[in-house]
Formats: sequence, C-alpha cells, structure tokens
Amino acid sequence: MNNLYLLMNIISILSSYFHIKYISNYTNIHEYKSLPDLIVDNLPDLSKNSICKNFVDYSILLCFLPIVFNERYDLLRFTYKFFTIIFFLRAFTKFFTVLPSQDNKCVNNVNDPYCYITGYCNDKVFSGHTSLTLTLVLLSIENKLIDPKLNNLLIICHIIYVLLILSTKSHYSVDVLVSYIITTSLFYNLKDKL
Repeated sequence: MNNLYLLMNIISILSSYFHIKYISNYTNIHEYKSLPDLIVDNLPDLSKNSICKNFVDYSILLCFLPIVFNERYDLLRFTYKFFTIIFFLRAFTKFFTVLPSQDNKCVNNVNDPYCYITGYCNDKVFSGHTSLTLTLVLLSIENKLIDPKLNNLLIICHIIYVLLILSTKSHYSVDVLVSYIITTSLFYNLKDKL
C-alpha cells in the first residue's frame, strides 16, 4: 500500500515537470494578464514583498508543531498519505486549464526544485498551501492537540494565512475555495481510513 502513495507522489512530480515544460514550450501564457478576482483585487498587494512570500511558504512548518509536541507521529503518517492524495488531485486540476500567473514577471524553471515544493507561476486552480494548512488545523482540532479554547484562534490564524496567500498573489481566490471544498470533504471521508 505504501508503494501506491510513492507512485502517486512520482506521478505528481512528473505532472509538474511536464506542466512546466508545456507552459514554457507550447503556450504564450505570459502574454495574458492576470484574471480579475473580486477578493484579490481588493486586498493590499504584497506580491513584491519577499518577506511575506517567504512567510507564506515557511510558516506551514509552524502548523506541524501541535503534532510534534504531542508526539502524535501517527498523524504525520496520516498527513503524508492524505497530502499525497491531495497532490495527486492537484496534478489533474492544473492540467486541464492553464491560468495566467498574477505576477507577469514570474518565470517557471523546470530545474528549480523549489517549484516542485512550493508551486510555480501557473500552478493554479487548487491551492496546496491552503490544503496542507487546513488539513493540519483540522487534525489539531479533531485530535485535541491544542486546548479547545484556542480552536477559534487557530481558525482565525488560518484565515489570516489564507488572506496572506491571496495578498501575495500566490493564488486566485477560486484556488482557495476549491481547496476548502476538496480538503474538508476528503478529510471527513478519509480521517478514519488512512
């Protein structure tokens, strides 16, 4: 069974590789402006602020702290399996429609490992950042890894994090919405099965 998850990860990475190659070689996607977005267009533009972009990428590690401090390594296994499924689904969603990046100066680099970890310019339709952090928030709440009195604070922090994702123009708001729908429905259907 673990080989299935490894295979799904390999397919996801290869999918990203071929998607970047396709975008680079066969489309003129950089000629398109970003799409209008009701939420993103009304948030402050933090896309030029590298500190905010790095915070969005690296603060995910903070979400793992409740699992580590409670020594619930079984939840790390669940997170790996669950997120493998999420990445596998993302591999399909980004292939069907290539959305323009919100940053016209963004360049996809097929040789940059960072693109495969944090995403690349046209890695849209389904936000992996939102999915992972939402999964970790749901795990923390469901397994009482933090004091239940702090659950509302955790949810507020997650909403602020999502607003940062949108303000740094890492995703369109539809990407976040799709992530919420898919992640919550999968989480509650698979939480006792993985």
